[in-house]
Amino acid sequence: MVRLQAFPRLSGEWFHILLAIGLILAAGVVEARGPGNATPASVKGGQTPETKAGSVQFEQQAAALPSPSSGAELARRIEELTVRSGDTLMNLLVKASVPRQDAHEAIVALRDVYDPRSLRPGQMLQVVFEEDTDVNATAGERLAELMLEPDFRRNVVVRRQPEGGYVVDEVEKVITSRMVVSEGRIQTSLFVDTTRQDVPVPIVLELIRAYSFDVDFQRDLQPDDRFRAMYEELADEDGRKVGAGKLLHARLILSGKEYSIYRYATADGVVDYYDANGRSVRKTLLRTPVDGARISSRFGKRHHPVLGYTRMHRGLDFAAPTGTPIYAAGNGVIDYAGRNGNYGIYVRIRHNSEYETAYAHMRSLGKGIRRGGRVEQGEIIGYVGTTGLSTGPHLHYEVHLNGNKVNPLTVRFPAGRVLAGAELKRFKQAAGAIDARYVAISGTTRQASAEACAAPVC
Repeated sequence: MVRLQAFPRLSGEWFHILLAIGLILAAGVVEARGPGNATPASVKGGQTPETKAGSVQFEQQAAALPSPSSGAELARRIEELTVRSGDTLMNLLVKASVPRQDAHEAIVALRDVYDPRSLRPGQMLQVVFEEDTDVNATAGERLAELMLEPDFRRNVVVRRQPEGGYVVDEVEKVITSRMVVSEGRIQTSLFVDTTRQDVPVPIVLELIRAYSFDVDFQRDLQPDDRFRAMYEELADEDGRKVGAGKLLHARLILSGKEYSIYRYATADGVVDYYDANGRSVRKTLLRTPVDGARISSRFGKRHHPVLGYTRMHRGLDFAAPTGTPIYAAGNGVIDYAGRNGNYGIYVRIRHNSEYETAYAHMRSLGKGIRRGGRVEQGEIIGYVGTTGLSTGPHLHYEVHLNGNKVNPLTVRFPAGRVLAGAELKRFKQAAGAIDARYVAISGTTRQASAEACAAPVC
């Protein structure tokens, strides 16, 4: 592929000088650089300090994309764009001086492989311009290529065809995986101490969700409790870490008691986490339907912060930043979604003939959340807010058992699937293979870490 470089706009004097040199040397394109031609960081395409490092990697990735099909060697320049909050692809391109018709046609082509609405703040794109040689067009530039990286697994390029119009190509990256084991003490919180050991955040969140059916992460964790996580680490062909795959196995040691889980796919294709005896960790309902929140008010009598007198608080309050996602505690049908007096924006879900859950003070409802709709456990139903009778952003969470509001921390939720027979035997073999793999991976580092770890569970 021809290496794409930015070229500065030339003054009339420089243009005639270069044109004369070009005619004499019969050269195609002469590239001019100089202090007076540098693009300032504030101009479109300039690099601010925070994007410069990402730009180098993006250019290297772009070099692997298909080259333009045009045989003509036209003057080309490249601009790098960074998506900001509220940007759409159309307004981003138009602000970068891409002709509106070109932007529209390129976006239509892109939709075959990528939804432009999926752009996220901080994402980087590259736009390649070339001279517009159409004799019927006013002097200027046209969009030659649009390049972006939807995720770490692929690059996408939209190219202008010689005869007009745009086509889209995808380049799948070569991604390799290896198993990684991370373990250590829990001294601050599970989230803080695992991420300090470079466990990827998606793996940490998966671990927390898997254990959230049985563990109260505020009350059950004690100093020097321990964790273990065995997961896939993904790398590109240059060996750079680009993401995380599956969490295969985890273990918590809480007050001396061991809680081990294994990722396992049953014969019918359902993937879940099971304890060492083949019992699914998944229960009918989640105890904590919001990630990373602290309990700010428990179930029971309390002095009401707004009303100023003592009354029964029939739920749990989870303090969390505004906009934090709220998850459905279990599968069910929504029987209320909307404003509900002092509860503010409120959702109630009927899970079965015995259990309902309720969620109050939301900032807004999740997409598609409406009365009569079905939801699955873990689906986003709304976002933390402070609507209704509330002094700050939090989720008020209730569990109703046979019409009575009960303490979500003490109620015993029905257990999930329990493996038996041939399925249990198959699971035991899979768990044994994971254990053996853990020993093989960690064996080379266990001796080195023994001095720092006196507990036998290391």
